[in-house]
Amino acid sequence: MRPLAAGLGQRPGLGRRLPVVGRIAATYTAAGGEAVLGAPTEAEVKLTLSGRNLYHQRFSKGIVFWSSYVGGKTALWPNMLTLSGVSNERDALARSGLKPGMVFRSAKLCGATSKDRQLMLAQLHGGSIIDLRTSGAASSCPDPSIGVTRVRYSVSSDAVYPRYVTDSARRASFAKAIRAILANAERGAGSWVHCTAGKDRTGWTITILLSILGADQADIYAEYLRSSGADEADLVDGLDQVATSYGGVFEHGVTGAGMYQYVTKGLGITDAEIDALRTALR
Repeated sequence: MRPLAAGLGQRPGLGRRLPVVGRIAATYTAAGGEAVLGAPTEAEVKLTLSGRNLYHQRFSKGIVFWSSYVGGKTALWPNMLTLSGVSNERDALARSGLKPGMVFRSAKLCGATSKDRQLMLAQLHGGSIIDLRTSGAASSCPDPSIGVTRVRYSVSSDAVYPRYVTDSARRASFAKAIRAILANAERGAGSWVHCTAGKDRTGWTITILLSILGADQADIYAEYLRSSGADEADLVDGLDQVATSYGGVFEHGVTGAGMYQYVTKGLGITDAEIDALRTALR
């Protein structure tokens, strides 16, 4: 049994994220590099200054990703993902100070435009789309084929959060989703998690993941409430049920024994898998 000192409520030791300002070419040139945009000669360009600052530019499918590491503090450009035919879309980890560009979330994807699909493909790097909808919902609004693996782990659409804790079939689906995220992350690929509205089933999956990764409870709540239509009372109901079913002091459900027991006993996620997720996504 893992001691509580290594529980799920600890925040990783990351510094405050710093913005990258100015146009990409100008910023990179100012740092002492030679920016080649449009048709880069290499997929990645890196520059280290004074052994401390790292400027990194990555080109993928016509999209430029720009990041800056300043004394261990990280920022990603672009830091917001915007799709025109999909709602509630965003990076699920970046705002909590965790590894950006690895786990994305949204509502249903059947309205994704051609440009949306290109953006999604570029973000996933050979990863997968994880659909939490039932077969009926998936059939009536199918995920687009964008050139990555698509998996579906059915969770009933009723927003009754305590059942996410007590119902074994739903727990099994959430566990499969977490393991799919881990499998992708371990090979440097991204995961795109979604349901119909992108707030309940997806929100609970990301709550589990953030808890495993040690995000602050305030960050977990904030991430959940960024979804249109999300109700804090629903999340509290689910976390209350975690405390009721798995013990420990409540404290919003993300510290103490309760969430750890839910993850390891309720979902069957092992300590080794927890460590692997933290290594890959923190």
